Amino acid sequence: MDNMGKVDDRICKKASLEEAMFEWYKQDKVAGVQVTEITLCNAVETMAEHMGIRKFRASD
Repeated sequence: MDNMGKVDDRICKKASLEEAMFEWYKQDKVAGVQVTEITLCNAVETMAEHMGIRKFRASD
């Protein structure tokens, strides 16, 4: 069996993470919350962990 299934799964998870992060960001901005780079990185790393994306590190 090839690794295409694993690659596709990672792509889907990262796309879902990006969508979740954008929704979180929009909600905070609408609520008037100032989103800093540190807050954004911490939030996306937490989301990645909850989504089962291992070894994910946010960077600027």
